[in-house]
Amino acid sequence: MVKIEGVRSSEDAKWYLGKRVVYSYRAKGLKNGKKVNVTKNIIGKVIGTHGNTGTVRAKFNVNLPSQGLGHLIKVMMYPHRPS
Repeated sequence: MVKIEGVRSSEDAKWYLGKRVVYSYRAKGLKNGKKVNVTKNIIGKVIGTHGNTGTVRAKFNVNLPSQGLGHLIKVMMYPHRPS
């Protein structure tokens, strides 16, 4: 379940159906043999509305880690379907 800022009704939330969502986090990785912080992304898609308050359901390609629950995710404004 994802609560989008500024969306207050299920009618407003229907506009976001099919849009991409991204959860970004920093992880430790190796680059040229040195430890560095890298940004990793988990990409998902808004698949439906939930309830009457504008909450949407999102399905991610890889399940979100438990540390990601309650954190911010980015909603991409594509793909766009004309109304």
